[in-house]
Parts: sequence; C-alpha cells; structure tokens
Amino acid sequence: MNEALHWNGKRWSEVSTPQPGGSARGDGNELADPVCVSASDCWAAGVAESKTGHPKNVVLHWNGKKWAEASVPQPAGTVPQDPSMPGLYAIDCVSAVDCWAVGASHLGAAASLNQVVHWNGKRWRRG
Repeated sequence: MNEALHWNGKRWSEVSTPQPGGSARGDGNELADPVCVSASDCWAAGVAESKTGHPKNVVLHWNGKKWAEASVPQPAGTVPQDPSMPGLYAIDCVSAVDCWAVGASHLGAAASLNQVVHWNGKRWRRG
C-alpha cells in the first residue's frame, strides 16, 4: 500500500495517496522515493498490481494539496507473479518541465528490459 508522510516544519503527518493497484488484501502498490521541484510540484514513481491483474507503471503527482495518479506509458509487465518486479524504481527532476523515471519491464517469457519515461511539462512519454 502506498503511503506518504509530509513534514510541515514541526511534525510529520500522513497524507492520503491513490492506490492504483487496489486496496484489497493481495493488491500491491509500491512507490520509489519522491522528488520535489517546489512545495507544490512533487513526483513519485513505482508499480501497482492488483491480485487479479498485471503490473503497471505508476507515477503520482503532488500539487501542494493532494496526490493524484498521472497518466504514464505502459506496460510494466504482463505476468502477475512476475519475479523480476517490473515497474518504475527511480525518479528525478531537473526542472518542472524535465523529469525522468527509470525502471524495468518484463514481457512474458522475454528477458527484463530497461524502461525510461520522460516528463516534458505536459505529459509523460517513453524516453
């Protein structure tokens, strides 16, 4: 389950996050460490998988008030019990219009493949 904590200068508090893989027992949601360009522009990347579905890339965006799921290229993987754990594992931003997320993709019996997605200020695209 995704979880986010926010520091306001005095204390930590939990902030609600989307659970794209679902919130039932057996569903999976994992985020990599977030990156912030400003107090109202943060990103986190990861992977989500429902117990009945396939893994998918996930990118969440913080607008200063709440986290929301962003549209990001797919696929992360095609096999629910995928041992290579496809998804996005790291994210970094050079500016508000130049962010990169990297990870791995596993397509059935094929080997794991690198995947890179890029934020250009308007949308995420394959890098």
